[in-house]
Amino acid sequence: MVALGIVVAALDAACSSGSGSSSSTTPGDDGGGVGGDGACCVDAGSESVVDGGGGTMDAPSSSGDGSSDSGTPGDATGVVAVSANIFLASLGVNTHIDQGFAATKYVMPLQYLGVRNIRDGERNLASTIMVHHQTGILVNVGAGGDVTGLLAAAKQLAAAGALLSLEGANEPNNFPITYNGQMGGGAGTWVPVAQAQRDLYAGVKGDATLAKYPVFSVSEDGAETDDVGLQFLVIPAGSGIAMPDGTKYADYANPHNYVIGNAGT
Repeated sequence: MVALGIVVAALDAACSSGSGSSSSTTPGDDGGGVGGDGACCVDAGSESVVDGGGGTMDAPSSSGDGSSDSGTPGDATGVVAVSANIFLASLGVNTHIDQGFAATKYVMPLQYLGVRNIRDGERNLASTIMVHHQTGILVNVGAGGDVTGLLAAAKQLAAAGALLSLEGANEPNNFPITYNGQMGGGAGTWVPVAQAQRDLYAGVKGDATLAKYPVFSVSEDGAETDDVGLQFLVIPAGSGIAMPDGTKYADYANPHNYVIGNAGT
């Protein structure tokens, strides 16, 4: 499952944009997942809390002593509960429709789980859109170094109401990409990875259809062999690194946190 922080960030972006809509798999990709099927802005200080499905639930009322009536009696924290709908909208899973796995076999498991989001690639989009129609899921889509193809795929998903967000290259340390004829990632230079991410972000934000959708950075950017600044969303002034100051990469960072360790660590 994808880290909840990433999903909530995408949902928050959808709420902020007012879009009401709510990263790419390559061979060997372990995937991820994100999204939601409606605005799910939670404001405990407002009159009501939007639950992500178009309904509302009463916000906790104040007793006048600074505590909330929603908590356990005597509970000074006054923790506000959220609907099951909001919780489910914060979850996503990896799918591999892009890689040729049968899309029909995902429908019943997704309906059973109730999660609202998947992470997949740019290929076999008709099948991905079918899964969207059958389950209501939204798609976090990515495509390695194929920026042009990814933008086209995102537009197709957006037209079907199935797009959640776009994502940069998946784990370039493990799966190097080719961009503008140059290999990037792995043990070599990461400049092509940075250029692809920069161009993806510019392409999304410069497009009238896609501009409202969030862009996630590449995963495992900490594996850079040369400092191309992918640890930043925007490279700060005076950085003195391989890419220019002010280069914009993403709206949100995108870690793959393998807590089991790697290479004996």
